[in-house]
This record gives sequence, C-alpha cells and structure tokens, in this order.
Amino acid sequence: AGDYDPAWSPDGRRIAFSSDRDGSPNIYAMNADGSGVARLTDGAGDYDPAWSPDGRRIAFSSDRDGSPNIYAMNADGSGVARLTDGAGDYDPAWSPDGRRIAFSSDRDGASNIYVMNADGSGLARLTDGEATDAGPAWSPDGQRIAFSSDRYGDARNIFVVEYRERAGAP
Repeated sequence: AGDYDPAWSPDGRRIAFSSDRDGSPNIYAMNADGSGVARLTDGAGDYDPAWSPDGRRIAFSSDRDGSPNIYAMNADGSGVARLTDGAGDYDPAWSPDGRRIAFSSDRDGASNIYVMNADGSGLARLTDGEATDAGPAWSPDGQRIAFSSDRYGDARNIFVVEYRERAGAP
C-alpha cells in the first residue's frame, strides 16, 4: 500500500493523508505519533487532503464522480460535500481565515489557479494561459497566492499572484 499527501492539522496533533491500503485511494487521519489511524472517506480516488485553519474541516480532491473535483468534510469524515463541478479540480488550499479555498483546475483546457468560497460558491479564476499552474499556497496574511508553473518552458518555477477580495467574488 502507498501512503502519500500528508497534511498536518493546525494544532500539530493529527496528520491527514491519502492511502490506497484498502484498494483505492481514500483519506485517512492519524495521531502525530502514528497511532489511531482511521479511514475518513469511502470514495474511489480521494487524495490531496488540506485542513481548514480551525482544524474542523478537511478539503480534498476526489475522482469519485468520474472526474477530479474538490470536496470538504468534517475532520471526523462526516458531512462530505462536493464543492466544485468542474473537470479536473485538485490541490485544495484553505485561506488563512478559512473563508476561501484556492485550487488548481483543468476546467478551461489548461491548468489554472481558482479561488472559491469555502462552501463552493463565488468561483473566480486567478491565472489564465496555456501553462500548467498548480499547487496554490496562501501567504499568511491571505493577500497573495504562490503557485508553481511551467509558463517559461519545461522547468517549473514559483510565481505569486495578488489576491484581492472583490464585490460578488470570493
């Protein structure tokens, strides 16, 4: 079995991760010392877990409905909700205030960075182009999002985009 995509809880006491130990990738959580392993999802193809800043929710990517989308659930695995309805949504990252989720998406033919409210509403695209923009990470103040991109050729580089809240958008 393979275990991958580890994500620390904000308090440092738990680690969420993806594992195919039961046949298909699912999200698991365990205590930081490796004890208390529990499977949180029962989907087919759940990966990329990301804790909310308050540690109450976990966002993740899943292929359970045929194409990758972003889902969120309570930290105990209950209350799973699909947040996106795109084709190729992955790499969720919570904003520091827990109100938004940035993610990568292939929904427009190329991988770009998007932001939405934590309930899935208010979708906004932040990057645009033919390059592969992926792996968003919020700055601690929530004003910028760093991501990797191959927009200057084969090598991947780190870029930063300013994030400003706009009326009608996240």
